[in-house]
Order: sequence, then C-alpha cells, then structure tokens
Amino acid sequence: MVKMLMYGIACMSVALIVAGVAVVQVEVRQAPPSANFERPSALAQPRMMKKNELFTQGSHAQDVVDVQQIWAAYGFYIDSGNGAGAASLYTEDGVIHHYWNDKGASYEPHGGIGSSKTPYGMDKGGACVVRGRKQIEQYFGGERQATPWPGWGHHTSPNSMVKVSDDGKTAVLTTAMVIASVTEKGDGRVTTGEYRVVFKKSPTDGWQIAEQNNFADRARGNNRCGENGPLNTK
Repeated sequence: MVKMLMYGIACMSVALIVAGVAVVQVEVRQAPPSANFERPSALAQPRMMKKNELFTQGSHAQDVVDVQQIWAAYGFYIDSGNGAGAASLYTEDGVIHHYWNDKGASYEPHGGIGSSKTPYGMDKGGACVVRGRKQIEQYFGGERQATPWPGWGHHTSPNSMVKVSDDGKTAVLTTAMVIASVTEKGDGRVTTGEYRVVFKKSPTDGWQIAEQNNFADRARGNNRCGENGPLNTK
C-alpha cells in the first residue's frame, strides 16, 4: 500500500513538472512582438545588448576588418550609382528592409510608395523591401548612369561595431547612418539613422550582406519602391 501511494505521488509530480514546462513554452510562443515592427530575423532585432553581444574583441580581427571593408564599399557603390557593384556585395537572396524609427517606441516600414502623416507632421511612405541581387542592382542603379566616383551624396557610418559569431560564419554590423549631401544651390543636408546588417561568410566569396535593415530617423517615401521591390524592375 505504501509503495503504491509513493508511486502515485511520483507520477503526479512528474505530470505537474511536464505541465509546467508546457505552460512556459506556450507563454513564450505567444509573447507579442514589438509594435509595428515585422522582424526579419532575431539577429536584426533592436534590443538591449551587452558589449560582448554588440562587438567582438580579441578574436576574429581580420573578419571584423573585412566586414567593415564590405560596408565601406556599399557606401561607395551606391553613392556612385553603381547598382551592379552594390549587388555584388550581397548574397543571392540578400534582402533590404527600410524602417522609420519613432524614437525607439516603434519601427514602422517606410520608404516606398503611398503616403501617410506621422504624429510629427512628416509624410511616411509605405513599405520598401528589396530582395535578391537583381532587385538590388535595379534599386541602386536604375536609370542612373554609374560613375567611377561618388556624386554629391555620401553615406557614412561612424561608430561601426561588428560582432562575429564564435564559428566565424556570421557577423552583425551595428553602425550609425549619416548621409551628407549638397544641393545644386550649395545647401548642405544631413539624414541620420542606424543600420543593423547581417553578414554571412561564403567559402568561395568571403563575407557578403545577407540582411540589411535601415532605421531612418526621418520618415520618407518615394515612387520607385514597394513591398515587392523596385517598381521598374526589368
């Protein structure tokens, strides 16, 4: 009788533990995402990070330099209207997302066709998502004539930090977005924001951009892009 009673108590304890684990799993799966931000991947999520999560120290030094060089080439190519050059920096299935950063309260797709007012009076376009090398080449090149040297707009990325995975196969670049340009009248303009970019290392082609997320401080839109890519893709 005592053995049967002890066996029953043990079975009930195991059942309660399993049930507790199941409840925890359901709660985690049902946790709501941040408002208005369709996260492309966990690596790209804006979140509080400790320094060992944000950047690499003491190892993978060459990988850090290589990633930063790829990103520098990105700015050079797009400022030159060189769509083919820009596309060569991405994986075959590379993707670019554009978001408007509402002071960290929400991250909303923008940069494409359509228009709506923000609480600050700015006009915000609809989603602009660019997928694959063909679309990337068209987006950064399009009707523009590629030049060997950048024009009057310059994408710069101060404060760049690179976190390389322990296995050296992926890396995440976090850096400021500062776009400085000058108008035909000589007036200077500055656009600001942040980038969170995921890189993958190919055994044959080295580091490539797999997922790029642009977080602009000022909402914008244009008539060249929609949620399915450039509108004039051939």
